[in-house]
Amino acid sequence: MAEEHLEVERTFAVDDDWQAPDVAELTSLPGVGVVTAAEQVTLEAVYQDTPELALLRSGVTLRRRTGGPDAGWHLKLPVGSDRLEVRLPLGRDNGTPPEPLLELTAARRRGRPLAPVVRLVNERVSRRLCGTDGRDLVELADDRVTAVLLDGDGAEREVVRWREVEVELVDPASPAARDVLDALTGLLTAGGASPSPTASKLARALAGRLEAAAPAPGPDSRGCAGDALLAYVAGQVEELTSRDPAVRRDEPDAVHKMRVATRRLRSALRTYRPLLTDDLDPLIDELRWLAGVLGEARDAEVLRERLESSAREVAADVAEAEAVVGALEAVLGARHAAALEDVRAALASDRYLRLLTALDDLVARRPLSEEGARPVPAVLPARVRREWRRLRRRVRDATGDGGRFSLHDVRKAAKRARYAAELAASALPSPAASDADRFATAMESVQEVLGEYQDGVTAVAVLSAVGTGDGVPSDAAFGLGRLSMHEELRADAAASRFADVWRRASRRRLRRWW
Repeated sequence: MAEEHLEVERTFAVDDDWQAPDVAELTSLPGVGVVTAAEQVTLEAVYQDTPELALLRSGVTLRRRTGGPDAGWHLKLPVGSDRLEVRLPLGRDNGTPPEPLLELTAARRRGRPLAPVVRLVNERVSRRLCGTDGRDLVELADDRVTAVLLDGDGAEREVVRWREVEVELVDPASPAARDVLDALTGLLTAGGASPSPTASKLARALAGRLEAAAPAPGPDSRGCAGDALLAYVAGQVEELTSRDPAVRRDEPDAVHKMRVATRRLRSALRTYRPLLTDDLDPLIDELRWLAGVLGEARDAEVLRERLESSAREVAADVAEAEAVVGALEAVLGARHAAALEDVRAALASDRYLRLLTALDDLVARRPLSEEGARPVPAVLPARVRREWRRLRRRVRDATGDGGRFSLHDVRKAAKRARYAAELAASALPSPAASDADRFATAMESVQEVLGEYQDGVTAVAVLSAVGTGDGVPSDAAFGLGRLSMHEELRADAAASRFADVWRRASRRRLRRWW
């Protein structure tokens, strides 16, 4: 089973003759009670990547390390400014990474093979700084590094050497450890250490190769309208790809964020399709497929959390709440688990990797139409205006007698108008960009109130199915009815709020930028 560790560290470049702080200096830092004796260890690691260094370019590193207390396979994934390290045992020394780590890099590799790129030997001298209560807080490591650059066939090509200092939190959740980290950073910089110019040892070893094989610059969102669209597409593809490992590991909210990126991509290609010469329908269809798979899991998750929380809120007593939650969990828990399995299957498919590759290819080819080659201000606001008019027609139809559109259709149209405005806001000059952003926020308010309405309607339907199903305990039946009435009232309240939300979202001054 994989072991996970949030890596919070700071790395400093130092000269070969740099003097490390002595024990007296370290124990004088606020919050430090004890400094352990120096420990020496030799760490050796072989790093793997694709020929294009796809992992490293995205801040991901994969290595097999021997020596030290954490020997094994290590995959490091960026998490904000920190990194999550996923560890697995060494296993057989056949050079093949464990399958779980290959899965977590699949979206970055896109089927490309991995091969050793660097063998790194690190002579480390480390100490631990402990609090006044004796608990380990921070590890200070003085590293003398020898990096052997490897060709694709494993032959040695170049040797690079340097010295650096790493400061890592032993307990990332400890505020005391973070205080010591800050104090130690000040001590090191005062003593001549400077922040490392690279994010990792691997990046430093391969800096020359990265620079020599730098990818061509992507489309500029401040260029023509088509380039603004492609820059947005590239950004959302990166968002989707970066969320992939979190979804596979079932992190909270990961499915939701990946689904939003997929929907934004689909909406952008639908709204702005005249800016490109390609037939975008195949891409849009594949994005619909992926969003649908993610949507099943996300909707099941939201509904499960919503109803179980409300059950405890409105139940007559604890016994009724537990009976209702148990009945819901029997149905919704299984539905959520099945939906997550479908997500994992989708992400493991060639179809998913082909979609990512096709989106990358679209951005790289830059198939601009005549309209796409026009300036941003001349094109993007007009496309948002079209989405706004489409939304307004749906509102009139849904709120009139005998309309063919529902409030759910209004919500979907509001979402398209919002995403269209967000793209425009990313490319328009000021003050139009700020105006577009305010319009997008207004559309989001419409989307949210109608989302609350739709969640209530869906909840009532699900509660009816659960309540009339086989095997529902008698002590849960009344509670399910009470909960259904509660959800119906929530839906009605959201529908009642819609008129006021729409009045504010449709004010003319929000549309002055077009």
